[in-house]
Amino acid sequence: MKPSVLSIFHIHPVRIDGTAMFARALSAELNARGFRSILCFPSLPVPVVGEFLDLPNTVVISDPGVFDKNPFQSGWSFARLLRHHPCSIVHLHFMGLVSPLPWVARLSGVTNLFFTNHGSQPEAGLSASLPLWKRWAKTLIHNPVKRFIAVSEYVRQSHIAPGQIPASRFSLIYNGIDIDRVDAAMAQPGGHFRQRFSIPADAMLVTQVSWMIEEKGVRDLLEAAALLLPHSPRVHFCIVGEGPCLDEYIHEADRLGITPHCTFTGQIMDPFFEEVFVASDVICQPSRWQEAFGWVIGEAMAFGKPVIATRTGGIPELIDDGVTGFLVERRHPAELAQRLQDLLADPGLRIRMGHAARKSVCEHFSLQRNIQEHLDLYGI
Repeated sequence: MKPSVLSIFHIHPVRIDGTAMFARALSAELNARGFRSILCFPSLPVPVVGEFLDLPNTVVISDPGVFDKNPFQSGWSFARLLRHHPCSIVHLHFMGLVSPLPWVARLSGVTNLFFTNHGSQPEAGLSASLPLWKRWAKTLIHNPVKRFIAVSEYVRQSHIAPGQIPASRFSLIYNGIDIDRVDAAMAQPGGHFRQRFSIPADAMLVTQVSWMIEEKGVRDLLEAAALLLPHSPRVHFCIVGEGPCLDEYIHEADRLGITPHCTFTGQIMDPFFEEVFVASDVICQPSRWQEAFGWVIGEAMAFGKPVIATRTGGIPELIDDGVTGFLVERRHPAELAQRLQDLLADPGLRIRMGHAARKSVCEHFSLQRNIQEHLDLYGI
């Protein structure tokens, strides 16, 4: 039997997003090196994602028990999973730092265990320094992990600063954007996204793609829209995604009197090929919390779109303020509206920023580079 790499993702595969693109690209490269790729999620992928991940060497499984909050259930399920799928390499994604899984992996004979922290932090930012006994306890819990991977320098510092994990155990590997897939999507005819959602063809389109939660700052974008529209009536705002606050945001748009200029699409299964980015003139990501990275920001930049985002978490590591996009303070709709007005009124500025954004992603945040850095860590 081929040697196997087990990747565990504590995220539900409901659309073709950055995680799905990473999993597919990793599986393809593992196949080229004679490895089998096992992808484990809390639930089976929806059909379109399942088809996207379907490669000759890839096994996609669902094991909810691995992600159970009860550590005994989680540990037992993980041990059973490793018995059924013996692996030389295990990589944990989106999992909690305090977990029985590292020691279950060690006791099951796994010597190459990796952990990537994708977690965003609360608005307050970095955690306070830990007392010595907690540092010792976490050191013991984390002992089986061969290498921790941070998706931004912000994430790395958020664990080094309070003494949770020593700097020597971290590698920085930025999340990657699939440039080839972006290019294929940009080659499509275009226009279907606006037609599908009855967005005027001549409108300037400002889009946010995110989970519909307060931390993503959707409310701030709606308030910025209310400030901008009296001066720029040809602007249309598009909010892409679903989540617990979606209905509340729809009502908020109505309260602000901007409903005729605002479209809520709900879930988009494949934002690349459903033309979300191609159709848009500007992308906004006014997050309130400390974003670990900002995958949507990188994707928009790869499509050559200028991005306005908040100066939080790892976002400033993607956006060079005034060059590849604009950074604004969080919870500041007036500043966001002003930057939108600057971009929408100046086509040349949008083009220059878009070109610079695309160049930056190709140089620093490509998925191909990301996968190679992972394989180097794996030693294969």
